[in-house]
Amino acid sequence: MALVGSWPPPLRQRLVSECAQWSSDEMQRLIIAVEQHLTITYFENDNSVDAATHQAVKFLAIISEANDQSKAVSYSNFYLDILNSEDFDVKRDYVNWKRPGLLTDSDFSFCQYPFVYDPATKSDILAFENTGEMREQFHHAIFDSFFRGGACPYLVLKVRSPWEPCLPCLVALPV
Repeated sequence: MALVGSWPPPLRQRLVSECAQWSSDEMQRLIIAVEQHLTITYFENDNSVDAATHQAVKFLAIISEANDQSKAVSYSNFYLDILNSEDFDVKRDYVNWKRPGLLTDSDFSFCQYPFVYDPATKSDILAFENTGEMREQFHHAIFDSFFRGGACPYLVLKVRSPWEPCLPCLVALPV
């Protein structure tokens, strides 16, 4: 598997075309074997990613691409149970994807291979992305308001009512 991940594009594409010819059973057996390999190596390495894990996911990407062409197996067959469990720190993986090397020495992230995540985990990743985007937009708005004289980033409501002149009278009343 280590060699397959580093093949030049024409050779990789040839492998994808060959894999697309596989039967559903052949593809399913290979997916299960790669998933078992990933699970074992991931847990043996104390929930960290090594070169073998990275290469196995690259190989799984080739199989996924072949499946996109042949539709031999369901997309859900590519979901990796170890990554879609509560034990996996998907937020850490997301941060490592957005800012490689910030939390780990590696620039690898499973987020580079979205086919391994189930819809619930993808939803969590989208929530992280949206939160980060809102935070970034808020910081830009604060910067603009302070240094460029832009609009205030906070919602300011001014309410006028016919009772406004009565409010000081009400406040002055003894309780």
